[in-house]
Amino acid sequence: MIILLFWRLLTGLSYLVNYKQSKALRELRLDHCYLSGKDVAYLLHSMSESPGIARDLHLDVSENYLEKDLSQLTKAIASGIAPSSLTIKLLEFEKESDYRNLVNALAVNNTIRHLDISRASLPCEASEETCQALERMFADNTTLEWLDISGEDSRLETTKLGVGINKALRGLQKNRTLQVLSIRCKCRI
Repeated sequence: MIILLFWRLLTGLSYLVNYKQSKALRELRLDHCYLSGKDVAYLLHSMSESPGIARDLHLDVSENYLEKDLSQLTKAIASGIAPSSLTIKLLEFEKESDYRNLVNALAVNNTIRHLDISRASLPCEASEETCQALERMFADNTTLEWLDISGEDSRLETTKLGVGINKALRGLQKNRTLQVLSIRCKCRI
């Protein structure tokens, strides 16, 4: 019963955000809605006119369960099926490879200009592979203008990403579009 009700709500919402139905919509906040990666991918497909063309919309899907079926969300992002502005705060990754897959999808995305993936939580220290993925994202993405990867109280801050992020930032030498990069943390001196 609850699953059927949720599916009907998601289907109705996808109809509402359909590009042709809601061209004037500029902001949609769906935080704390129990959405999976599959659910958000479904919405992204509904709201996109065509792959590679950014819809002028800010979508906030923070604090959902995007880690479930994350591969469908990363596939949509990598395919250019995403709005011009995306907020995905407070993701708790059980596997570091899932975070890396998201970063790899963002590296090739050509629609997102404003991205907030702050306060992500990794299960362990970021590996060399993950830092290399971040470096590729900085170097290869030609669309991002504003990016927040702040750690605050998350594991990204407390797992010694400092050395790794320094290496990853080398990718900015090749980047010509990023105008704002935010890497904040609550540090005690």
